[in-house]
Amino acid sequence: MMLAAVRIGLWLAPFRLMRRFPGDRRAHRTRKTHPSAPAARERIRAIEAAADYIPGATCLVKALAAQALLGRAGCESTLRIGVLLLGDGKLKAHAWLEHDGQTILGGNVPGIDDFKPLPELGGSSTETGQDDPD
Repeated sequence: MMLAAVRIGLWLAPFRLMRRFPGDRRAHRTRKTHPSAPAARERIRAIEAAADYIPGATCLVKALAAQALLGRAGCESTLRIGVLLLGDGKLKAHAWLEHDGQTILGGNVPGIDDFKPLPELGGSSTETGQDDPD
């Protein structure tokens, strides 16, 4: 359901608004527990499996949906977007999700190390309760 909600949201709302959707810190800042590594991996696998059934479930849609699910479970993550200049002068973009500096979703793209990450977009902080500056 989260994947479909994010996909529809990206059709209807600006990206800036959707960035705040998964990171609603007010709902999560009082959570005291963090999911186990297997529980976090299970959420990531669920997103990847469901993406096969959601038209237009791009890397960005998957990353935002996974960030929302992990955030609801008390797991902080960071959305990263990188770009790659192709030989014909066109840009290719890719989104992935990181936790503690490790890629947890979207790292299986060939040549991912060639993508130049844009400045960090912030994460779904569950501890500070502060919004990212605009």
